[in-house]
Amino acid sequence: VTDIEDRIEQIAQVLGQLDDRQVPRNI
Repeated sequence: VTDIEDRIEQIAQVLGQLDDRQVPRNI
């Protein structure tokens, strides 16, 4: 896994958490 792929996975997890909370916030 490359560093970029790791970054993308982390971002995807954060976005997933935001979607679960359904809290409209600007990142």
